[in-house]
Amino acid sequence: MRKNANALAKKKVPIPLATNILRFQKYNFNFFATDEVIMFEYLTVKAISFRFKIFWHASSTIEDETGIKRCRLDTILDKFVQLKIATITVKGMPKVKHFKIHFNKIYSLRPKIYRLSKLSADERKQLADYFKSLAENCN
Repeated sequence: MRKNANALAKKKVPIPLATNILRFQKYNFNFFATDEVIMFEYLTVKAISFRFKIFWHASSTIEDETGIKRCRLDTILDKFVQLKIATITVKGMPKVKHFKIHFNKIYSLRPKIYRLSKLSADERKQLADYFKSLAENCN
C-alpha cells in the first residue's frame, strides 16, 4: 500500500489549472465565443484520441465533461455543422451523437479561428503544420 502512495506522490501535476491562458488568447473571439473554443478543442482532442474515426457521446456526457449546458451545446454543434467542421448524426438506443471532425476544413478556417496577426511567424507555421498533418491523417 505504501508503494502505491509513494507512486501517487511522485505524480504531482506541475500546474493544476485546466486552461493554458496564453494559448487560449490566440483564438479569435469574434469568430468563436469562449464556450465554442472549449467545444472546438474538446472535439479536436476526441477525434485525435479516436484515431480520426467516427466517435460518439451522449449530450449528457459532453455536458459533464465540458460544463456546457445542453441548449448551448446544441447551438454550438449546429454552428460547427454549418461551418463544415463536423458532421453529426444521432443514432442508436439510447440516442447518441456520432461525430466526424473535418480537419481539412479546420485547416482552411485557421485564419478565422485564430488571431494570426498576434502570432509570431514560427507560431503561425507551427499551427499550419499541425492542422495540415491532422488533415492529411484523417483522409
